[in-house]
Amino acid sequence: MKLRFYILLVFICTFSFSVFAFVGLDNTHEILTYDTYEIFVDKKEPLRVHVSAEVRIKGDTLYMNPNCPNYDYPEGWTSFVKDLTITTLKGKPVSYEYVSKSKWVIEPNREEVLKLDYEVDLSFTKIRWDVGNEQAGFTDGKSVYTVSKALFIYSNMDSASMVSFNLPSQWNLAVPWNLMKDRNEYTFYVANRETLLENSLVYGDFHLEKIQHGAFQFTLALLGDARKDSELFNSILSKITRAYLKIFDKTPTSNYLVTMFYAALNDGESFNTSLTFTLKDPINEHNKIIWANQMAHELFHYWNSDLIIAENRTDRQWFSEGTAEYYANMTLIREGIIPESIFQNKVEKVLGLYQNYRGWREGKTSLLEAGKNKGVHRFLVYNGGWAVAMALDIEIIENSKGQKNLDDFMRSMFDKFSTTPYTYQDLVETASIVAGTDLTDFFAKYVEGTELLPLNEYLGKLGYTMLDIIYEAEMYLVKKSDDQLGLHDTWLRKKP
Repeated sequence: MKLRFYILLVFICTFSFSVFAFVGLDNTHEILTYDTYEIFVDKKEPLRVHVSAEVRIKGDTLYMNPNCPNYDYPEGWTSFVKDLTITTLKGKPVSYEYVSKSKWVIEPNREEVLKLDYEVDLSFTKIRWDVGNEQAGFTDGKSVYTVSKALFIYSNMDSASMVSFNLPSQWNLAVPWNLMKDRNEYTFYVANRETLLENSLVYGDFHLEKIQHGAFQFTLALLGDARKDSELFNSILSKITRAYLKIFDKTPTSNYLVTMFYAALNDGESFNTSLTFTLKDPINEHNKIIWANQMAHELFHYWNSDLIIAENRTDRQWFSEGTAEYYANMTLIREGIIPESIFQNKVEKVLGLYQNYRGWREGKTSLLEAGKNKGVHRFLVYNGGWAVAMALDIEIIENSKGQKNLDDFMRSMFDKFSTTPYTYQDLVETASIVAGTDLTDFFAKYVEGTELLPLNEYLGKLGYTMLDIIYEAEMYLVKKSDDQLGLHDTWLRKKP
């Protein structure tokens, strides 16, 4: 015991850890370097959550995530926090004042850890959100889905957290975090603040399933009427996941949460290690172009937005959204999830809208600039990004004589920028290296600049004749004869 204490003392002195949290476990106190949150849910009031936290702090301010996507709540997520009390670990009250949206200023103190107790009213999960309930919360009366940012108050220290749940017996819980070893089944380690706040979770009575693909594990949560569609949903999700893992073969061990429920709109939201989407119609074999494509798009963001790190969020919007939609469409056809006729219809729509917007309606905004307001310039960010991804795929296939394609570019981006953020110039240089030719001029014209891609030229190389009326946003593709298909089969990754 003395030796253990001596080693611990030397360790602390050597590395100068300045702040620790003390958590009571089995009548002992363990020195921890993370915040702790205990979440209590009563079966009688499932929408009233009690949170007990021990938060390390420097300074005099506590925060809540300010990004609440509803103008009806000007104070953001703090609108739902009730009965907040703050004390020292010894129980001494600490006074505070709520000063502005998502901020509390506490009295000056020398404490390094504060204890917080508060309630969160999740009744907002019962109302329809204009932006989509996947961005806030949802309840079917038996289970509750919420974004995690609605639950946690934090300090200015970006630290790891331990999150534990106290739930009624026989309830399910789905979170995108890793179980802590030697703890109970509802205690999780969260690496940093972003992973804590930019995620989602589900508790209650819902369909819960865990699926493992190599190092990638995803938890599937289906709420309400979506429960009965788990077999079809899971089979398509597994196909898409395996296809992405072939591209990103160095994907780290991951615990990813996928949540789906039926709502008024087809919509989706990708978080840090989770995604949630809503569908207005029950899924079946005939409408996979809608729901499977939506799922594939949001899932791809795990790699091209979360694991491939951009230095500038605005600059990467065309790349993030464009490649996500491109790979969603291409994966559905390459994996045999949709027939080629449906896929061709999708391509006609995507490129017809891009051509209309770029070539007829908006000639002054580049794809880079469009990311500043992607709601207004959706057809540049999404459809234009898709068109650039297609053109890059063709450029790489052509210049490498079929030895490489856009998958190699995405894999290279992942290998180089999963720890170091990339700049726009990094993206240009990586594409040039993979293609084996300088693509600076390509990017200068079609991404930095405002030129319309020569779609007829690129589609001709893929074995299509393009018929179009640009001001009507109409486009029709006619497939050429078998001896004129060019790069078509290589593009679709068909095996010879």
